Amino acid sequence: MVQATDSSQAAALAKMLENCNNFDKDVRHTGALDLCHEMLARHSPFEETIEKRIISAFIRHLEDESVEVKSNAVKCIKDTASRIRESNLCTILDKLG
Repeated sequence: MVQATDSSQAAALAKMLENCNNFDKDVRHTGALDLCHEMLARHSPFEETIEKRIISAFIRHLEDESVEVKSNAVKCIKDTASRIRESNLCTILDKLG
């Protein structure tokens, strides 16, 4: 039963990450927002590789053509900064610098 839940959660995360790369700006926006909410709702941190993929999506959105997607990425990074590993925060700062 736990494995089914784990696999359904993994599938949901994969879909959110896929949405972050969608051609539609509204889907990209929603994908990042869903990932942000998922990070905030968890009691334990994501596996490091998953967290890196989420952070990479946020970073890509900082350079998006849509102002709404860009501003959402800033909000997502701000809201999740206290839950992100230090190494991933450094990655964000390197990309911003």
